[in-house]
Amino acid sequence: MSLIADRYELLDALGHGGMASVHVARDRVLDRRVAMKLLRSDIGRDPVLRERFLREARLSAGLAHSHIVRVYDAGVDGDTPWIAMELVDGPSLREEMSRLGTFPADRAVAVIVEVLEGLAAAHRTGVIHRDVKPANVLLTGTEGGDGPAPEAKLGDFGIAKSMQGGGADLTQTNQFMGTPKYIAPEVAIGMPASVRSDLYSAAVVLWEMLAGEPPFDHPNPLTLAMMHRTDPVPPLGERRADLPPGLVQVLEQALAKEPEDRPADATTMADLLRAGLAGDPVPAATPPAATAPTQALPTAPPPPPVPVQREQTVAMPRPAAPPAGPSRQASAATASRPDRGGWGIAVVVALLLGLAVVAFTLSGSDGVPSDGASPSPTTTPTP
Repeated sequence: MSLIADRYELLDALGHGGMASVHVARDRVLDRRVAMKLLRSDIGRDPVLRERFLREARLSAGLAHSHIVRVYDAGVDGDTPWIAMELVDGPSLREEMSRLGTFPADRAVAVIVEVLEGLAAAHRTGVIHRDVKPANVLLTGTEGGDGPAPEAKLGDFGIAKSMQGGGADLTQTNQFMGTPKYIAPEVAIGMPASVRSDLYSAAVVLWEMLAGEPPFDHPNPLTLAMMHRTDPVPPLGERRADLPPGLVQVLEQALAKEPEDRPADATTMADLLRAGLAGDPVPAATPPAATAPTQALPTAPPPPPVPVQREQTVAMPRPAAPPAGPSRQASAATASRPDRGGWGIAVVVALLLGLAVVAFTLSGSDGVPSDGASPSPTTTPTP
């Protein structure tokens, strides 16, 4: 038996990862069982990794919600940082997905709605999870029986980031944090994680629960991450024809490549999922953004999206030089008429008539561009 911080007795091992292990432990002071997460001692000597681990405890300790795994205590024992957490009596969502393959639509939505409720609570306190995936969702029991349905609890805020700017970001330059199979497109190319990045990851988990496999997969982690940015999401309706169209529509919104095209927040996404599952009309996830790049373009007729505008710019013809055909010859002949008819008439009235003809001829040439200039180029915003 091992004792941590002269208080927690380590009992059974629950799991091991590349950086930490999780054990069942008994809290001698409060006489209760807890989940004890221990950072490997060799990793615990690394100041950056050690700080990241302890930051998880600090961020999680401020989150009190029924769908977030509660953190009770944290500290360092020798070279081993540790976190004492709520012990959830049930499997991870990853284990349940391996057992079931695919989920009924109502059960899958119920789980993700609870995850979204936990995310909403975290986001309200200024914390972005950044690693929403099935292994980080714990279920309080399994399906079946007469008791209440299992509840989902979101845990492992190990790479979470505070939006309050109170601490340094431990992500190095040119790195992204997250699991490639569930990473948001903007994070994959180095943009900061946001509330809507968490929503994208939750949508990928739901897609996998319904389809039995993730929308993107590849053995190379970098290639897999970039697939989220560049590849269209496979049509879920073709894999699960029994799904309500509104539910598929909400998932497509949540898996949009651009963050602004996704639901505005976790609560909105949960409401949309419920509506889509029930077959209710699903409104647009977000109103048109006033600051979108295309808003600066003319609005009448309706402004095309940026890619279409780029095509229009390329396709705009350069005005051609005036043709050398009959029309130009006619203009030249007309312009010479005053010279042929003016000198043979000596009276003043005839001279005035000749000047009128010249004025008429010059006014008739306005249909040909006078300077031959091409239209000024239109700058297309870079997407």
